[in-house]
Amino acid sequence: MKTLVWSDVHNRVNRLKTVLSNLGDDFDNRVFLGDWFDQYGDSVGDARMTAFYLKELLQDPKNFFCEGNHDTPYRFGNDASYCPGWTKEKHAGVKEILGYNDWQKFQLCHYINGFLLSHAGVHERVFQHPIRGITVEGIKEDCQKAVDALRCNTIHPVYADGMSNGGRAPVGGITWLRWWDFHPIPDLNQIVGHTICTQPEISYARRKVSKHNGQEKTTIENVKVSWSHYQDWAPKADTICSMNYNLDTCNNHFIIIEDGVASIHLTLDYL
Repeated sequence: MKTLVWSDVHNRVNRLKTVLSNLGDDFDNRVFLGDWFDQYGDSVGDARMTAFYLKELLQDPKNFFCEGNHDTPYRFGNDASYCPGWTKEKHAGVKEILGYNDWQKFQLCHYINGFLLSHAGVHERVFQHPIRGITVEGIKEDCQKAVDALRCNTIHPVYADGMSNGGRAPVGGITWLRWWDFHPIPDLNQIVGHTICTQPEISYARRKVSKHNGQEKTTIENVKVSWSHYQDWAPKADTICSMNYNLDTCNNHFIIIEDGVASIHLTLDYL
């Protein structure tokens, strides 16, 4: 299975159109990590242009759409869904193009080819279950509870903004978690956007086995590095138990997942 992953459009639809055209249809799936709307100094016309192209992509069943914090207010339109950058005027323009059935195709996360994909990522403090721990099924259940709550104008922790970003929650939820608060979860690989970086960032967890008094002890070490650093100093693959990517480079990179392995590509090569 071959999956294309694209992050944080923010009205840059012409770049996306060109890359998708040049890449062709050699993909089983394409996953978009959200934040289609809002850019500094944008207009109602920009929002409508994005909405028209998004409407077109929504018709293709091989495309999957994760909701970003800059999509949420256009989807729900209530006080609890507000995000800076949203305006009533842009909302009205988008609403003429995207209806309820369109937004129903958005999801807070999508699991495919060994990776959990979402706009900002999953943190243990938000999704840890006291008995089951963290499972993909549990994450999806909590996400559905969050959507149901937001429809009632109530913010669930899954939708909350974290303190380090100016919010009230201890850490951000799946549309707000900042990369500096992200921690790898053993045996769960993730690809996220949301936090802008100059090149893709990688956060991985690896198991380290040590011996003391003849007994083996396993510890988990969490490491964050840039993509270029990881290429030069990658650890042994059999020690990694969680591999995670931050892809928000303002559409200068994208990821292809093939047979459970993610590879990073330069957008410039396909323009």
